[in-house]
Amino acid sequence: MAFESITIPTAVASLAAAALAVLVAYLRGRTKKARNAIIDLETAFREFIREELDLVGVSPAQAELSRAELESALTSALDGYHPTEDSPVDVRVWDGRHFAPAPEALDSLATIGRVLETMPYRPARFDCENFAGFYWSFAPLIFGVNTVALVNDTSAGHAYNLIVDAEGGIHVYEPQDAVFLELGETYNDVTYSLAHGEVTF
Repeated sequence: MAFESITIPTAVASLAAAALAVLVAYLRGRTKKARNAIIDLETAFREFIREELDLVGVSPAQAELSRAELESALTSALDGYHPTEDSPVDVRVWDGRHFAPAPEALDSLATIGRVLETMPYRPARFDCENFAGFYWSFAPLIFGVNTVALVNDTSAGHAYNLIVDAEGGIHVYEPQDAVFLELGETYNDVTYSLAHGEVTF
């Protein structure tokens, strides 16, 4: 019996290798290694969806940023912010690995905002911080990018989102209206200056 050669697409091979790494790490009881293997598996799966199935809207192009690259982007964009000094802007980063959308993929991320647009604004019950919190939670879940921050801009008295893209660009996102803005821009009588506040990734 002769065996024919089988060609396996690179994305499928990457998925299989990542799945095997997860299994091996789990069986060995190495929690951190297993967690990283799961992250790599999801990354390979998202790449497969994007490249092999051509479902860019479901899995936008993204790249992993180091903590230093994330901090550098924030330092460049936010006046007076430096990660090692007291700053009027407090930045908290909870994840150890950072997956940022490619600049050209930002429109895909806006689809969550289009869903949010249909939700009724309810003062004190479902207002700016709820819209921003929803977007902050669902962007990583749906699109796999976690360089979306929840911003509590105390200088503006408003909550919204900040997105760091794969090239270190900073984008202000207003989830109530599904619009991208520039830092410092005034929109609907709110100036998105982030002179004081909290940013949580």
